[in-house]
Amino acid sequence: MPEEGQLRRDLCEIGRRMWLQGLVAATDGNFSVRLSEDRLLATPTGVNKGFMSPEEIVKIDLGGQPVEGFTRPSSEIRMHLAIYERRPDVCAVVHGHPPTATGFAAVRVPVPTEILTEAHTFLGPVAVVEYATPGSATLPQALARHVKEHNLFLLANHGAVAVGGDLFQASYRMEALEQSARIAITARLLGGAQAIEASELEKLQAIRGQLGLLPSEESCLAAGEACGGAAPDDEVLIARITSLVLDELQRQGR
Repeated sequence: MPEEGQLRRDLCEIGRRMWLQGLVAATDGNFSVRLSEDRLLATPTGVNKGFMSPEEIVKIDLGGQPVEGFTRPSSEIRMHLAIYERRPDVCAVVHGHPPTATGFAAVRVPVPTEILTEAHTFLGPVAVVEYATPGSATLPQALARHVKEHNLFLLANHGAVAVGGDLFQASYRMEALEQSARIAITARLLGGAQAIEASELEKLQAIRGQLGLLPSEESCLAAGEACGGAAPDDEVLIARITSLVLDELQRQGR
């Protein structure tokens, strides 16, 4: 099972990184991670996520109720619970207000990840979730309609949500979403991005599957591994992608 102390530190570290990058401000955002089959750790409400301490992290049950600690989770924890209920492969949920991506959310237009090879491979399509009042029961209901097919969600006129197999993957997706949104805006200013051909998008989708980046029905706790505590090895991941691309080129005789 995950080591609770490490996960508490990870939540604080993710908060610090996202605050430094401007993906959350003031007391914006909320994050959570699976601790066990029936317990989660979540960030406290009303706290700047860049300056949290492990002791402030809240342990909650699957009903969103605190079971330990002196703080309370955000009223938006129900949104997290709706994701965990429908996605056993998700071990972490990150919600923030990345400025450029949230601009897309304000006009209710998805960030076009299909114009970038890396974004299409690592992020996939971005869902736009219908408007609902933050903290209300209608927000998790609206989000639930998109959960099975996506790892990234724009909440109309609100912000963004990223999910992952651990806290680092979820936060990296949020970071990459904001970067992709910036690039999309730049491309529009320069006359509009050139679309990647459909046949090439299919190849990238196949690579997503081989890398295990597609939504799955497998439990992230099945292997008994921690849902956080270590950032992915970038060199290993790049090597895997390079190998897959070279294999595909060789198969095509290029």
